[in-house]
Amino acid sequence: MFGVSPTTEQLWPLLQSGIETADFAARAAELGDDGFAVIDQLVAIGAVQYIATDEQPLDVHERVTISVGHTAIGLSFSGPIALARLRCVFRHLETPALPDAEVVIVEREDGVGIAFSGDAPESYAWHEAGPALKLLITELALDAAMGMTLHLGTLQRDNEALLLVGEPGAGKSTLSVALGSGDFELWGDDLAELRPDGRVQALPLPATLKDGAWPMLAHLHPELEGGEAFVRPDDKTVKYLPLPPATKAPVLRARCALSLRRDDAAPPGLEPLDAKDFIAAMIAGGWSGDHRLTPDDFDGLAACADGIAFFRATYPDLPTALSLVEEAWRISGTAR
Repeated sequence: MFGVSPTTEQLWPLLQSGIETADFAARAAELGDDGFAVIDQLVAIGAVQYIATDEQPLDVHERVTISVGHTAIGLSFSGPIALARLRCVFRHLETPALPDAEVVIVEREDGVGIAFSGDAPESYAWHEAGPALKLLITELALDAAMGMTLHLGTLQRDNEALLLVGEPGAGKSTLSVALGSGDFELWGDDLAELRPDGRVQALPLPATLKDGAWPMLAHLHPELEGGEAFVRPDDKTVKYLPLPPATKAPVLRARCALSLRRDDAAPPGLEPLDAKDFIAAMIAGGWSGDHRLTPDDFDGLAACADGIAFFRATYPDLPTALSLVEEAWRISGTAR
């Protein structure tokens, strides 16, 4: 416990949301106080801290806060170019909430430096910056997750969820975005949190589309043509498609799940799978903070599998995949 001056009490909300030192000093002067002295005192007792690199406070051009899952993250940019080129990663996640963590993005001539506030920034070329920032945001969201996180696409229709699972290259993100442009709502193409009662809640990160998907989706999302392209550490060239803005992804009961298999040679179609296949697929792509599957996690998987229609969908192209989804959704509704 400590006492604060009337100036600190009145201006505390500005400190919480983030304010330039000079602006704070000017506001304090209007109240008849020395703002720089107030800040020095608050920094000394650890009540506030500078948004900074490991070397010095950052000259912040613009600061935004994003909310993903159970955490809010402050992103402070030192220049307008980095903000413009990277906003595709987080634009739909922006929020007025107070942040739980602070990240600095330092603009440089050939790229950016990215770090938690107070740490030494790691350097990335412009074409590497998007994946680096998305990875950091994802890691913070996973650290804040409650329970097990599943690797799947989550879409909503009729207040129920369609879940898409598949190995890399199966077309999960492409199919998710195509479905989200039709009768389904897309809440996330990659990760969802599993609730103990079996319901799922997507982490609404931007959809990640590899270069092979751009021509297939250009008629649905013409903004892809001029969007910023990045290269991931696995050498895949990708663009990020922000999802429609939303305050929070809904918590949904799953009605139908598809395990995707893209194969030009195999006959297309749906193969019904049972609960153990579904649980095995979820465990294979699952994540937890301690890398273990707890009894509560398993109970959640069992509850999610209870009554769900689960199929393996084999398809050669996107139109076939879309028709198989509609067939699976119809079958799952009839079965109920």
